[in-house]
Amino acid sequence: MSESELKELLPHLQARRFRTAGDGEAIACARIYVALYNLVSVNGLDEEYGAREIYRKKLDALFSHLSRRCGEQQDAAVRAETIGAMHYILNGVQGVADRRKDDLCFELFGKFAGKYLAEFDETDYDRDALYGVMRLVCLFLGWVVPEDAQDDPWLGFVRERIARWVAELENGAWRGIGDAEALQRIVLMGMNTPMPADKRYDEALAAARAFYCRDRYPQSGDRRRLSPEEIHRYALMYDTIRQTTAGDAQDRERLKGIAALLEAQAEYLPRKSAAAALCRALAVDELCRRITDAVQRQAGCV
Repeated sequence: MSESELKELLPHLQARRFRTAGDGEAIACARIYVALYNLVSVNGLDEEYGAREIYRKKLDALFSHLSRRCGEQQDAAVRAETIGAMHYILNGVQGVADRRKDDLCFELFGKFAGKYLAEFDETDYDRDALYGVMRLVCLFLGWVVPEDAQDDPWLGFVRERIARWVAELENGAWRGIGDAEALQRIVLMGMNTPMPADKRYDEALAAARAFYCRDRYPQSGDRRRLSPEEIHRYALMYDTIRQTTAGDAQDRERLKGIAALLEAQAEYLPRKSAAAALCRALAVDELCRRITDAVQRQAGCV
């Protein structure tokens, strides 16, 4: 996505209403409007890309929509993503705090995660739902100090499972699982840092990232049609890079290549589908970060 293409898209984004948005589309919108709000607020680009108050109001409306949908969702994986998107709206923006919404979000997390983990059956579970709940535990409880974390059963559940994954790694790979599931594990390992000084943990994470990401990035100019599984995998790869050293020039190019390939899927996907919304969101997110990098470099901040 180019800056001119983003500006062409802005009138639609600024007029967007969420009442008829599907769950996947609404979840993806959280990335778009957080990225746009941060773009204008951090860099003072309101005149060029729209007033920050426009995006603030969109985020408020989106948060309300997601909170209503959360109570109606039966799919645990979707509900986990919904609560994660609400958390991102509150914590992904720069310089905005809302205690009431924070409390609501934490309450939704507590009720959902508590019920899910109390009923969890090791012999019969949906992996996307499990990984979604584990991400929420890391998001909402990752700040707990080590002394208290030792006694928290939810953190204990997550960290015991991650420790098991680390032990099962062989030369950076897991046997018997696909790339998408492996990347979900890597994202969770990156969110969970129980032992920052434990080099074995760091080495396992680095080895897994190398195995599942190295030599699997799209080539420059790649615009081929992707399967739904490939879209999911590249989106997870994007998140994996963002989680690590995205300030590195090579990583910035990898993010740009993944976003371009996903953006190209608009030609093949229904416009209002969850997959199309995800691809569009990552393209907007990557461009906003690219513009911010350029502005900050010009200002001598990086």
